[in-house]
Amino acid sequence: MRDFWRSRKTRLALTFVATLSLSVGCGGTDGGSGTNDKAAPVRVGIVEQPPYSGQDKSTGAGTGVCPQLITAAFTAAGRPEPTYIVASAYSDLISGLQAKRWDMVGACLQITAERCQQIAFTDPLETETFSLAVPNGNPKQLTSLGQFGKGGLKLGLLRGSTTNAKAKALGVPESAISLYPSVRDLIDAVNAGRIDAAFAGGQSLQGIAAEGVTFIAASDVVLQPAGAAFRKDDKELIDVFSRGLKTIKDNGKYKSISESNGFDPKITIDVTAEQACTAR
Repeated sequence: MRDFWRSRKTRLALTFVATLSLSVGCGGTDGGSGTNDKAAPVRVGIVEQPPYSGQDKSTGAGTGVCPQLITAAFTAAGRPEPTYIVASAYSDLISGLQAKRWDMVGACLQITAERCQQIAFTDPLETETFSLAVPNGNPKQLTSLGQFGKGGLKLGLLRGSTTNAKAKALGVPESAISLYPSVRDLIDAVNAGRIDAAFAGGQSLQGIAAEGVTFIAASDVVLQPAGAAFRKDDKELIDVFSRGLKTIKDNGKYKSISESNGFDPKITIDVTAEQACTAR
């Protein structure tokens, strides 16, 4: 009987220790990375949209101008390299940030006044140009968004992007617009004849290996800064990133990363998030 109670006490003690270890190891229930923990990598949500963002499948590292700048900024601020998470669609980036599936959006969102009400942007990481992808030879002589307001022309846009608002502001009716989840799908729709043109960021269109299409700058659309973004209440992480971004601007890393990805840093390097949010 004495041996029974001794072994029972031992089992209870081991169970308590195991339970305690499990609860400590789990570190809470929200699945967060602990952005206030300097040793914890920041989780960054991206999409496969070269040359803006993507992921190296063999290493998990972020690729494209925006993740490269983000990684360099965090490294300069003394933080570990971020963990990059590929969202299923571009339209999931902001909702995933708000739902805390990641700590930061690293796909370089175009900075608009509406988005600035929802999330906290970094200073711009690049400046967006816009293009139309049309069938080779441009049979319908398309050069601007304004042409899609008449004649039954069909325009393809990326779901969740600011291109929808741009098109409508230039008179493109809802009935002329078709939405697609990715740039690859836009190009495929042009080649299949489902739409007369796709409209998206010029670099993202040209970053897709595509045959059968020609890219034309949209003559009636202005340049727009784009940046990474955080939740508005994550002020400490915003400050950490801002310090790192300033460092790589000062030491030339920002310039070299931008140029190696085909972007002109002079357009963007001195623009602030506040200026971009209030631009008209």
